[in-house]
Amino acid sequence: RYQRAKARVKAKIRARWWLGATSTTTTTEEYTNHVVVLDEPASESWFDADGYPRTARDAVSGRFVNPWNSESTNGKHNLSDLWKWRVEHRMARAETDLLPPPGDEDDALEHVRKTIYGETSSPSSTSFNKEEVEDGGRVATYASDGVTLLPPSSDSRIKLTWLGHSSTLVQMRGFVLLTDPMFSRRASAWQLVGPARYTPPALNVDELPSLDVVLISHDHYDHLDYNTILDLVHSGKVQYWAVPLGIKTWLLEHTDLEPDSIIELEWWQRALLEKDAEGGTVQLKGTSFCGDNDDSAISTPVSNGTGTGVMLTCAPAQHWCSRTPFDRNRRLWCSWAIRTLDRRAMDDGLNFYFAGDTGLPDTFPLHRQIGDRLGPFDLSAIPIGAYKPSFFMRDSHVNPQEALVIHRAVRSRRSVGVHWGTFALADERYDEPPRLLKKAVQNEMAGNVAADFVTVRLGGSIESRPTVHEVSAGDDVHDFKDAA
Repeated sequence: RYQRAKARVKAKIRARWWLGATSTTTTTEEYTNHVVVLDEPASESWFDADGYPRTARDAVSGRFVNPWNSESTNGKHNLSDLWKWRVEHRMARAETDLLPPPGDEDDALEHVRKTIYGETSSPSSTSFNKEEVEDGGRVATYASDGVTLLPPSSDSRIKLTWLGHSSTLVQMRGFVLLTDPMFSRRASAWQLVGPARYTPPALNVDELPSLDVVLISHDHYDHLDYNTILDLVHSGKVQYWAVPLGIKTWLLEHTDLEPDSIIELEWWQRALLEKDAEGGTVQLKGTSFCGDNDDSAISTPVSNGTGTGVMLTCAPAQHWCSRTPFDRNRRLWCSWAIRTLDRRAMDDGLNFYFAGDTGLPDTFPLHRQIGDRLGPFDLSAIPIGAYKPSFFMRDSHVNPQEALVIHRAVRSRRSVGVHWGTFALADERYDEPPRLLKKAVQNEMAGNVAADFVTVRLGGSIESRPTVHEVSAGDDVHDFKDAA
């Protein structure tokens, strides 16, 4: 405590903010410097010369920290906070149904489909095989009726299919990526207790296509699921796993993955993957850090000029990690930026952003910095759920209005809301996040400010597009009716 008290400083961090093009006829970018005062323990070594946060550890405990708010966002809550949440939780349940109406599982799922997804019926095959779930917590068996995994409509678009929670299947220029796969019944260390999902995943592991990369954002049970990871490993469908620091060790200890198949990165570190001309084998070509003076080793998109490549960049997020009471913040958390590289293309490549789990810093321009350094993005997946009560959740999750702020800050041309409609992780009503998001977008549009941020039905797909406000016929975008 004495060491931490001595380390407390009001650090002035000079952050570099993007102002946009200097005129309507030029693409020259202009930046300005802002001084941000940090009121929590900080170190100048936690930030680079331009104010971008580096991967940082507490000097005393050795645990990873969010450099801009090293204490308030570390995931540690006292007993009074927990008690206050439980009281508010009981009051919230007394006022409204947070989950689908009580009844058997099929009735609840049917209610969700009707109220959220606008479906009038659903095949019985989409319900869980309860016998299999109870037998060791393995991934349930179900049919993928209504889920169509076609490639994007054109080579200049990114296609995202929402599989549930933060699990998305992303297709971009021949590459197929899967984010935070979670197909188990419960988000827990044990499948007999813990938050149970009230909507099944849109696909199971057997129905997934071959995957070039699986992206993991952090180690919480609703994002790094042991059973799903095992099934993916045993399927042999995954060529590479991209993870933040510390999770490679966890994967090697809990699976039989080969070390060379795991790409472990820290914030602002990037890796180049190249796919051969036949579109099959993927190879890791090298890694470097954003801002390196000499990154020629990975700057060439493809060595033979006929294949394609993607650049994976591990970016910061405001979150924390823990799988047991004893390993809090021993592993890093992150978001991901993925840009395609192709000599044959006549553009700068497609750019996708996966925000993982994140809070929205009060004063520090974290997401503006991500947009400055890695954006703009053609398509982004941004969380919109698990935000109540605010005093308990706001440091690690965002509500729909805050998600819209992130959408703008990272300079995303189009975004889709994830991290909702699957698990009861917080105290908002199960169908509240997409409704609030739609309202927030409508409020901005009423002020003549365009915002292209939507949600899609479970198993639905959406594509990036060069223009805003024009929903293509193939997009499974929600159109919520006002609640009665």
